[in-house]
Amino acid sequence: MAKFKIKKNDLKKLVGQTRKRLIARSFRSLSKVLKNQIINESILKGKSPVQGQGRFARYSESYKKQIKSGKYRGKSVSPVNLKLKGKLLKSFKINKIGNGFSLFFKDKKSVFHQSGTPKMPKRQLLPEPDETFNRRITRAYNLELVKAIKKVLPKNKIKRRF
Repeated sequence: MAKFKIKKNDLKKLVGQTRKRLIARSFRSLSKVLKNQIINESILKGKSPVQGQGRFARYSESYKKQIKSGKYRGKSVSPVNLKLKGKLLKSFKINKIGNGFSLFFKDKKSVFHQSGTPKMPKRQLLPEPDETFNRRITRAYNLELVKAIKKVLPKNKIKRRF
């Protein structure tokens, strides 16, 4: 019987190279899925992308009156989608950092929505470090990640010869 050992350092090196290729090749598709799920499937539908947060808190009565009076053309009272002119949602960015991603909103107003103010309820746009995205976003990301892994790791091309 023959034995074959895989060296620990060789395995670590292979995993590291695969991870780098995966991030490099799949960044665009993964970021597209994240952006679509976070902006289109959550925020624009009035739902927080953060696990356990549910729907955004309703607008205040005074703000609803302003919307109904026509002060904010094109703005609707429901759903609470945080879209007035679109500046906040267009400021959503995803950067590649090391072996992962950094997600953030460049618009300064995002901080007020993220944590709330004395006059405005918290409408969380992104999870805090100890939180996660909701199941829908996590599932969509994982499905896209599996597709990316299949592209990076080609099918076994080794042919057995006896």
